Amino acid sequence: MLLKIINIKEIKMATEISVDKKTIEEFLKDAQKKPFLIPEYQRQYSWEKEHVVTLFEDLTDFTERKMVLKNNESYFLGVIVYFENNGQREIIDGQQRITSLLLFLRAVYSKLNENIQKNVKEENFIKLIEPLIWKQNELTGKVNKNKILIDSKVVIAQDNDTFHRILKTAELDYKAKDRYSKNFIEFARLFDDYCKTKPMRVYNFINNILRHTIVLPIKADNQETALTIFSTLNDRGLSLNDADIFKAQIYNSIKNETDKADFIDKWKDLEQKANKNGEKMTGLFYNYMFLLRAKKDDKDTTTPQLRRYLSKDKYEVIKDKSLLSNLNEILKITSFSKNFSDINDETWKENVKIKQIFNLLNLIGNEWWKYPCIIYYLTHKNKKSFELDYLKFLRRLYVEIFMRYSIEHAINSLKFPILKLNIQILKSMKPKFEFKEISDVENKILKDRIKNPHNNLRYSLVVFIAYLKQNELLPFDFELEHIFPRKWDNNYLANTLGFTDEKVKECIWNIGNLTPLEKKLNIRAGNGYFSQKIKEYQKSKVKITNEIADNFTDFTPEDIIARNNELVKSVMCKFNEWKEEYEN
Repeated sequence: MLLKIINIKEIKMATEISVDKKTIEEFLKDAQKKPFLIPEYQRQYSWEKEHVVTLFEDLTDFTERKMVLKNNESYFLGVIVYFENNGQREIIDGQQRITSLLLFLRAVYSKLNENIQKNVKEENFIKLIEPLIWKQNELTGKVNKNKILIDSKVVIAQDNDTFHRILKTAELDYKAKDRYSKNFIEFARLFDDYCKTKPMRVYNFINNILRHTIVLPIKADNQETALTIFSTLNDRGLSLNDADIFKAQIYNSIKNETDKADFIDKWKDLEQKANKNGEKMTGLFYNYMFLLRAKKDDKDTTTPQLRRYLSKDKYEVIKDKSLLSNLNEILKITSFSKNFSDINDETWKENVKIKQIFNLLNLIGNEWWKYPCIIYYLTHKNKKSFELDYLKFLRRLYVEIFMRYSIEHAINSLKFPILKLNIQILKSMKPKFEFKEISDVENKILKDRIKNPHNNLRYSLVVFIAYLKQNELLPFDFELEHIFPRKWDNNYLANTLGFTDEKVKECIWNIGNLTPLEKKLNIRAGNGYFSQKIKEYQKSKVKITNEIADNFTDFTPEDIIARNNELVKSVMCKFNEWKEEYEN
């Protein structure tokens, strides 16, 4: 384990990492010198009853096994990742286990103190547990129960106060619904039951928790290193992300308690809406970063690391009062562009042509198109001509991305012109597109790529062709149908049609042989020949697929070639039309 941690390849910076196996008693007692801090950016305490019961049963099973086998076995509670910050140990990984363990020990301590006349073992474990929870006077050995060894600053103050109060006094509201109270009550109940059913093993049980349960603390030299180690090692549960840290920074910058509560309510609402629409808070901040970059005239094609970029000047850029409003608007347009939802207050929400373009953009195999779409929306959404201008802008954007990406098939060919476009959008509703002009040689390449497109452009192109005749969205469950089947009779090809196997392979994935078809109809059509498929094509809600059934009685490799030529002309013509439409 030690070698694995020290040689983590993901840690690029020069770091100092120390790893030292500790018993629970040793680990918690170290907090006398440097108490635990659960920072603001950590997630809420989230252990449920099942987690409490699992831990308790693991420890009781461990005790039973140890007493029977009489061995030196230890129970491993896991890795703790932290770094030292202003005399405290700031916990990056392990806050759920540390919190639960302290609640557990507080419940055990309360039980041991029930008897007025205590036996020697009770007195012993009371003295052992006290310095693991409270600050101890080095000279007298007495503890101050008003000074606990952990400070939770997770951004929900009421719950933090409850946690601190439980450790200090064990007083709680039995009707409380917070997890600290519930889990403390559950730990107390489980331990009380154990004392009744296994009274002869109780002290062995406590001793095993303190002296034979171990953790592996990893001390990093700074927060960045600790977070890197955490994300490398952690493959369970909900990991920390940049948005958690941003939330804490914003929260701490707010002075008024009412404003803090209002911020938390708005953050929760935004987070819930984001989750509902399949988005992440970190993703919203990432999109927001491109708006900030455009405002600073930043055209660097090396995309900066999100937290490093937003942390400049002590996170000043995310402390803007309009931040949550902007993130809400980003969520609205990203959700709409993906599933046409969450934009009910917009007058253009039913514009089928805009929906079709977003449908096409989503089928392109990269996400760089999103940034100018978002910035254009945020900048110009309140203008009178927005609906028409946005449609023209989106069409032009699709054409430029499709053409350049088809020719070079590299994200880098898109980055610089899109970053420049982002900047231009802030200045005008009709921003200048500065994509590389298509040369004569590239024009020939483009036509060939349209005839036989890359895998991650194929769907978008076939849908584009369908939308040339479709005044509504395609059925959500469509698949690419091969009109001439992918499996064929070689004798039929050679003897009847005069085509070689190689010739058919060349054109089987050409756009002339592809059309959208609903999944159920596609399954029924199977790999049969054209005459068997016509009746399924006629049932389709895709107009271009209906027309294939109406215009062909048979479909041969020669028809694929002819249809290829026709469709390439149609695509190039529409591309030019959309470019001219934007310019004029």
